[in-house]
Amino acid sequence: MSPKILRLRLRELREAAGLSQDAVASALGTRRARISDLETGAVQRVDGALLAGLCRLFGVEPGALFAWHDLADEAVTPHTGRSESHGA
Repeated sequence: MSPKILRLRLRELREAAGLSQDAVASALGTRRARISDLETGAVQRVDGALLAGLCRLFGVEPGALFAWHDLADEAVTPHTGRSESHGA
């Protein structure tokens, strides 16, 4: 599993939710620098509790942090992390 995919996916989800790194860090009870490190790939390992928190915040399954798919089908509501499906 590539750290590059995680960092790009994390930033994509955060921006889609309209959240700053500070807001994500605050919601997860961590430092903004930790979120920045994740997004820049400065971290090689991520603990399970942090991954679980990211998934809850953005309303996605763990696999969504490591896979590419179109976010047009999944809108992340800012600050609640809840996903809403958009479809026909």
